Amino acid sequence: MVFSGFRNTLLGGAALAALTVGAAPAFASVVVDFSFGINTFNTINPTTTNGTTGITFNPPVTPGVGYIGNATSISNMNNILTYGGLAHGGDDTTGVTGVTSISWSSPINFLPGGSILVSPSIVEVFPGTGGNYTATFTRVFAAAASNSDTLGLTFQGKLTGGSLGVATQAIFLTPAYTNSGDDNTASTSVSFSETSTPPPIVGSPEPASMAVLGVGLAALGAARRRKQKV
Repeated sequence: MVFSGFRNTLLGGAALAALTVGAAPAFASVVVDFSFGINTFNTINPTTTNGTTGITFNPPVTPGVGYIGNATSISNMNNILTYGGLAHGGDDTTGVTGVTSISWSSPINFLPGGSILVSPSIVEVFPGTGGNYTATFTRVFAAAASNSDTLGLTFQGKLTGGSLGVATQAIFLTPAYTNSGDDNTASTSVSFSETSTPPPIVGSPEPASMAVLGVGLAALGAARRRKQKV
């Protein structure tokens, strides 16, 4: 009886939390697993190898001093609007073909070792099975890498369209930046991977899960206090 009461109390709290914060998204119905080609640009004088303007880091990378791992924002990502050379994972079911187009926020602010909302959202479109897919990214996670020549970000969002139709599922876009040095001849390469599986950096509990646990524990405490009064 005690266990049954505890279970019912906890489940009741969980149901209340689910109504409050919204139900968890359904399991992915398509598998995303592909990568973009690599773009290389000069870090100090941000110009890509083909002569177009590259992206810039803030704080800026300065000769012999700055590191891209100390950055807290990136500007001008919109200078890289399309990506070719897609490489597919063996289990990718989106049937993606051709290039991917993407509209970046500028600047993209992030919190090293944490996550913040992206405003405005980053929107990506790529062709695949059933038509065009649209990915809308609203949160960015950043690995802590101070005084490092590398920077890793992960954008979390929702995918719709294509064979999904109006349904949505989670999607993650991960650009990895690597700087070759800290002088005026240095270059930075950025490669992109995209997946429907959360990377390790996004492995912390979601707010909805924490709310369910918190409400459940609070309900358990109230039940114990009522039992003590009886």
